[in-house]
Amino acid sequence: DTFGWGSTLTGVAQMTGDLLAAAILALTTTPLWAQLLHRSDASGNATRRIDRILLQPPWNICFFFALYTVFFVMLAQPAFIVSVIGQVFMGSVYVFSRQAVQEAYVVLSHDSLTLFRKLEFVGHCTFNSFMASSSVLSVLAYERLGQTTPFYIVALGSGMWSFFSFAYFGVRLQGHMGETFTAAENALLKELRRCPTPACSIAHITVEEASLVDESSLVLDPTQSCEK
Repeated sequence: DTFGWGSTLTGVAQMTGDLLAAAILALTTTPLWAQLLHRSDASGNATRRIDRILLQPPWNICFFFALYTVFFVMLAQPAFIVSVIGQVFMGSVYVFSRQAVQEAYVVLSHDSLTLFRKLEFVGHCTFNSFMASSSVLSVLAYERLGQTTPFYIVALGSGMWSFFSFAYFGVRLQGHMGETFTAAENALLKELRRCPTPACSIAHITVEEASLVDESSLVLDPTQSCEK
């Protein structure tokens, strides 16, 4: 409204950011990206830094929420170019964050399709519920508290969520910081599977633990150790 933009121009700006992020994600699946990761020169170092920041859950999720804070603040600025840049890169961050969450689900599900679907279900229900409620609240805040108020509220919420996510994973992965997310979660699952006795069967494995792994990998022979 401030700059006379309709929904079409706003959508184009955000879609530009979406396509930019999609193009980068597509690039990361190519042999060229793999070659860059293994190079020892400056381009290889830069590629590895980008890979760690954008493509390594769960810390990239915290980073993306922090970026949401920056770009939503930019959206509320009176300078036209600043607002447009915030709109464009907000779309990029949205695509990257959705990809990061999906990849985190893959790791947290431990190859269990059932658990992955549960994570997807809870995640989508939570996301859509917040989106629906925030739309109504944003309109009320826009009309009664000011045009920029909803943007600052979302920026504040994103910043808080970035902090809480960082704190949560920091506690969860304590003692496994030097490992990849997959290796750290596998180590945590291994600790969860340990039994109080040297021999165990399916009866000793809780339903929650069993849902994390493929049934074919469960120990059926009570003479075999829980570590296996």
